[in-house]
Amino acid sequence: MGKRSTTAGLARRVRAWIRVSLDASRARARVSHVASTLGTTKHLRAGARARTTSALFFGYRQAFDLSMRQPLWTAAGQCGSVYHMTTTKHTKRIAGYIRVSTSDQADSHLGMDDQIDKVKAWCALHDAHLVECIEDAGLSAKNMDRPGLQRIIALAKAKRIDAVVVKKLDRLTRRLSHMVQLVEILTQHGVALISVVDGVDTSTNAGRLVIGMLGVVAQWEREEISERTSDASRQMQLQGRAVGSIAPTGFTFTADRKQVIDPAGQRVVAMITAGMAQGLSIGDITKQINAACLMTAKGKHYGRSTIHRLMQSIRSGHHQAMTAAAA
Repeated sequence: MGKRSTTAGLARRVRAWIRVSLDASRARARVSHVASTLGTTKHLRAGARARTTSALFFGYRQAFDLSMRQPLWTAAGQCGSVYHMTTTKHTKRIAGYIRVSTSDQADSHLGMDDQIDKVKAWCALHDAHLVECIEDAGLSAKNMDRPGLQRIIALAKAKRIDAVVVKKLDRLTRRLSHMVQLVEILTQHGVALISVVDGVDTSTNAGRLVIGMLGVVAQWEREEISERTSDASRQMQLQGRAVGSIAPTGFTFTADRKQVIDPAGQRVVAMITAGMAQGLSIGDITKQINAACLMTAKGKHYGRSTIHRLMQSIRSGHHQAMTAAAA
């Protein structure tokens, strides 16, 4: 009975203190810290701990005055409820990550400066120390093989940072699998991932849930962009216009970027068409073409994957349509 009344009194005091609205910018961080600290109680019963934590989050969006923190520790210590509490302030060590996709953006620094400003503003707001601001200029997010991103992972493994701050999650990656892998690596080494614009913090369960959902959206967006680009490229080819730097097999580019027929390449296409009519396998057709000493535009032997793509283009009628447009 004595312990229940004591914890109930603590809960009431906590509610009263959290309602004090003096420093709104620090409210969320401070209340979350208090809640996590109370979650480590050794002697408090499960029900009492839940009531006390609930009391803390009752004022989640209200201010938590730093001057009121000391009375909270004192009252909790007098109740004998908390196993370990400290008033020592730990400054978070932050690594900022900046990325732009094109060399033009990297040269102009417009996109990069905006990202740097967002990271620095977040650090200033939360009294965090920006250890390093790492840049990947002019690099795509399609893979994780980027010097800056690998530097982030190295800092996390070396325990030199507490969190990684980015403007938006798509600056890190647009693939869900890469996002999950990166969050797992950082979490294993006690490093949080924070997105300023998306409002995500992986140090919480809710943050990890949201980041997974946003990762799915980012992957969908990337696939949509890829599909639209592919459709536009096919349409340009059907109009006899050059796409990319290397012409498709059976064609070549003119100086004015027109796609015209290449006799040597059309011979390869004819052999593939004949082999398909005969029911030959991809391997047999590839051997026939290489035996005829026919080379790709790069001067290499044809591989099975290239022959397979050409077979798909012929079956779909796309290659015949390009031939008609280039004739």
